[in-house]
Amino acid sequence: MINFKWFLFCVYIIFFSENLLAHTGKIAFAYPISGVKIDGKLNDWPQSIERVKIDNFLGAPASTKAFFRIGYNLSEQNLYIAVEVEDNDNVVSNANEDIWWNPEDRQILYLDFDHNPRGDSGVVGIAASQSGYMIRKVHNNWDPVNSRLSPQDIKVQVKHKKDLTVYEWQIHLGKDLFSNRSIGLDFMVQNVESKTEKTESLVWSSGGAKIAMPFRLGDVLLTEKNAVIEKVEGVISWQSNVALTLPSKVKIVSESSNSMWTTANVDSLGHYTTKLPKGTYQVFSAVKNVNVLSPKNNESFQKVRLDEYKNVIFEVSTESINKIDTLKLHDYSAPSFLIPKRGVLFDSDTFKSFELDQFVQTYKNYLNIPGLSLAIVKDGKLIYNKQFGVESTISQKPVSNSSIFEIASVSKIFFAFAVNRLVEKGLIDIDRPLFEYLPFEQIQKDERSKLITARHVLSHQSGLPNWLWGGPNGWKSNNDGELLFTPGTNYQYSGEGYEYLGRVVEKITGKRIQEVIDEEVFLPIGINNSSFSAINKLMPNIVVGHTGDYPMFWDLNREAWVAGSMYSNTMDMSKFMIGIMQGKGLAKESYKKMFAPQIENKEPFLHFFGGNRQWHSLGFELEDTPNGRIIHHGGNNGDFQARFALQLEKKVGFILLTNNDNGFLMDLALQEYLFSGRISN
Repeated sequence: MINFKWFLFCVYIIFFSENLLAHTGKIAFAYPISGVKIDGKLNDWPQSIERVKIDNFLGAPASTKAFFRIGYNLSEQNLYIAVEVEDNDNVVSNANEDIWWNPEDRQILYLDFDHNPRGDSGVVGIAASQSGYMIRKVHNNWDPVNSRLSPQDIKVQVKHKKDLTVYEWQIHLGKDLFSNRSIGLDFMVQNVESKTEKTESLVWSSGGAKIAMPFRLGDVLLTEKNAVIEKVEGVISWQSNVALTLPSKVKIVSESSNSMWTTANVDSLGHYTTKLPKGTYQVFSAVKNVNVLSPKNNESFQKVRLDEYKNVIFEVSTESINKIDTLKLHDYSAPSFLIPKRGVLFDSDTFKSFELDQFVQTYKNYLNIPGLSLAIVKDGKLIYNKQFGVESTISQKPVSNSSIFEIASVSKIFFAFAVNRLVEKGLIDIDRPLFEYLPFEQIQKDERSKLITARHVLSHQSGLPNWLWGGPNGWKSNNDGELLFTPGTNYQYSGEGYEYLGRVVEKITGKRIQEVIDEEVFLPIGINNSSFSAINKLMPNIVVGHTGDYPMFWDLNREAWVAGSMYSNTMDMSKFMIGIMQGKGLAKESYKKMFAPQIENKEPFLHFFGGNRQWHSLGFELEDTPNGRIIHHGGNNGDFQARFALQLEKKVGFILLTNNDNGFLMDLALQEYLFSGRISN
């Protein structure tokens, strides 16, 4: 589901935001109950069970109101949930399709019953409507605990009467159900307006993409029958450094059972509040890296590591408000002292493999990156190819030479290389309007769209935004779009343009994109373990992406899209780099044209490699630096970040693949260590 991942990342993930690294702070309490029958009627539920509001709209607020109740039965090993939806427009679909996407009213239950304090567990999603119900899991092998849930463990009844729809659930959790623990839980209530066919979506805790992000769920504490719940308040502050943002959340763990834990939101002054059963608890920061408060220059892209083990122990009693002692946080400076004054790749006497090992391992730990792979090419030879850390914080499987990463937008250079070969063969005219090969119907009302050429697309001068409709498959929505400017007159990075050119290439060649890439790039270069989709051959070695420590349980890309779907490893990518250094695959004149600057990016968000001017060629980014022109491209899928960079005249380069959202910071550090020498403090 390629559009699903890209759309949700574009909408919900903010680069470098530590707000993503913990649960939402929403909390509810479940008590023991008995005698509940799953029939869509709620008259057998105890009156003492609280009705909790589901009141966060995804999109504009609407008229729908929703509530939930929750309880559990230890002898039956069942969790009971009732969701009530108040809406005067009941829409039922007769389509025999996927309940997740049918145009009808539905309620989706998100459940993380592993919910370990590390946060590295998955989410089971169950969608129910008046048509039935359906379970959705994302890669069971990534989370063996949550994967145990089967259809036989679920009972649900959906009843609609007048303006009320009831979804009543029974979930059999077996040995995973016990008191004095917490589980991750959330809801999405979706109501379709019959007149407009628009869908209103409500969730309990804020944010979407919950099937892939367990930290987007709220917490439910399974308490004992007569448990007393009390309010607690606390404060966090820095021990000395006031130039850092405060963590957005704290994690609170029971001293008697580490299975009982939750989080609380921290405001801008460091205050937090929540409710807890009586007992003894520890409070920690819920994040490991924080941002610089008032950044200067490239400091805006730096994070500072804090001591996540610093904690305060406190007691919850029967006082009206329980005050917690201030949690004073300690930070660690970045290990920039390891970066030499001059980049080691430009001095044969200073490159030492064991020193690079130490540098990478130190920065990896500081930036909290689960796993990475790094390759270095010099004089047309692979001189370094090492892996660090783990493929997944769940499996703890070490990253190896065969580990397969998403390389995100670095995919574009492989596609661009293929297009340049097709140009050389005369199969496509780089300056002929793409409209003449294949019209782009969704933008053709904008007459300027008929001017777009392959040159414009490869150099990001097409006038299209990065994505017109949220992701690579958005164009299929048939919604109209328009250009930002006349093609060839300005610069705007655009994945949308690449996808259009990809469809043109398929039309011209009569072949699918993967077949074109195989013939024009992989086979000539000798690339054997890469693909623009998650083919079965690669599946056992595909690495899991992370936001911080948290695994991201996205569906894998089963369909190729040229702007960012490639899976690869540093061994294959180093073959591509060596091939470029040796002039393989293209004539010398074609290489010259491919790397020639097409347009200057006069307002880059950051200069790389200590450079001062940034350009785009026919598929590659160019940075003019004191060490000459660097040819490179970065990739950022949020949970995977990558860099491919080489200095062609001096025949040196590196490839970095990482599996979390701090990979970009490792990339910047390596740019200094290997190429520019120390820039940042």
